[in-house]
Amino acid sequence: MAGLTVTEKEHWKERIARRIDRRIAAIEAEEPNLMDRVKREARERALESLGLAPLQAELDEAKAHQKRLASAKRRSSGRCWPTCAAWTPTR
Repeated sequence: MAGLTVTEKEHWKERIARRIDRRIAAIEAEEPNLMDRVKREARERALESLGLAPLQAELDEAKAHQKRLASAKRRSSGRCWPTCAAWTPTR
């Protein structure tokens, strides 16, 4: 029995890929947040297994702090901020 030609292999490869894509779309339609949750959980598990979870937590905390500072800066737009020449830190 002869094997498949390159054209036939490509045909079956594309056909199988379409079936997989349709099934993924159906699963996503049933549970819209599934892929996001799976990606998030996979990342968390990878960080844990590599021993990087504490560093990631520290980075997340720093980013949250940076957001709070930016928000405070926007709220105080009328006041002088550290970039202002007249600004002096209070002790």
